[in-house]
Amino acid sequence: MRFLKGEHDLQGTQKIWVVAGDLDDAESEKLGYQYTKTQPGFSHGKTESIQEMPVIRDHNEATQIAEYLFLKYEVKRSGTLQYIDYSIEFSDRELVFLPFIRKGDAYSPLV
Repeated sequence: MRFLKGEHDLQGTQKIWVVAGDLDDAESEKLGYQYTKTQPGFSHGKTESIQEMPVIRDHNEATQIAEYLFLKYEVKRSGTLQYIDYSIEFSDRELVFLPFIRKGDAYSPLV
């Protein structure tokens, strides 16, 4: 069923996206889940005209959120998950600034 739905296992080396910027928790979770699932492409560089959003999550909090997103992905993927035996190890981290546009009090991703 996962194959038919186009879903893949989060096994091996995977990128789990955690929103470290100053967004509300619900929006951060939604974007982190979406980016983990779709793995958006990006190129390295800096756009001078885009104001950077402050980073509010430290490494420990980001690690906890990454594990939560992994488990959430597995639960949503299975639909009826009753038991999971897993191990997760974080071997690398990277801080990527993605462009957002501000609309009133909210931010919308441009990626």
